[in-house]
Amino acid sequence: MLVILMAMMSAAVSSTDAAPKRDNAWYFAHGVTVVNPPNSAPLSFQGINGEPKGYLIDIWKKWSDKTGIPVTFRFEEWAKTIPLVANSECDIHGGLFINEERAKFLDFSMSFHELESTLLVKIEYDTDLSTIYDTYTVGILENGYTEYFFRKNKINLTVKKFPTNGGIAKALADNTIQAAAGDHPVLGFEVGKKGSGHGLIVKQILFTKTIHGAVTKGNTVLLNLMDQGFSDITIAEYRNIASHWFVFHAKKTEWIRYGLIAATVLFIATMIAILLGRSKAGLDFEE
Repeated sequence: MLVILMAMMSAAVSSTDAAPKRDNAWYFAHGVTVVNPPNSAPLSFQGINGEPKGYLIDIWKKWSDKTGIPVTFRFEEWAKTIPLVANSECDIHGGLFINEERAKFLDFSMSFHELESTLLVKIEYDTDLSTIYDTYTVGILENGYTEYFFRKNKINLTVKKFPTNGGIAKALADNTIQAAAGDHPVLGFEVGKKGSGHGLIVKQILFTKTIHGAVTKGNTVLLNLMDQGFSDITIAEYRNIASHWFVFHAKKTEWIRYGLIAATVLFIATMIAILLGRSKAGLDFEE
């Protein structure tokens, strides 16, 4: 899969060489398309009616307010998001970690948030790290940074790759894997949503890295616009957005709170849909 992904992005580089150059005025007039995965709550996900939700969505809305550049959101499965930006089908990747493989095809904005990646183990399978790495099956996101991290650091373990974090959470609940590794808040949200968070522990913090927006390699015009917009967002505004989606200053993993956040988001979205449906029904009756 990695070979296919690299080939897709290599082809993208040659195709974008001939792409017309866009200046500031073009982006102000036409806006930008920001791509995110649809199933990575609390970073990005689709609400009950398909509307964009999540931390990254709110960040890019604030960026749009600061720059005056309209933003359109597009959702695609994680593995497709990087090639879509590399070949200029989408203008901006909503948020990802930097590594040298991605840097061949993308240029990155200033950072705007920091995330931990953790190794999670089901309580009934808790043991020493060497046993976990030697004998357990660990679920990871296909083509995610954690896969790169294990490969780069020559960490030998048995992994099972999933196209979504929801698939990892389901596998943990179904006991088809004993552990998982990935972005802590995303896995926490998905596991909490399935009501099985109390059965997991954080065994190891793998790394802490910053999130960046990204554009097609060489698109310095849009790269500068990205950085200008992020620079104009105040620290208080960044903190206010983050406080809506993340749990801070926790000495232990608060899976129940992640689950409550997930449940609350879904409940509110459902109630809005019901109320809108009733309102529409009332209007139809009056007509």
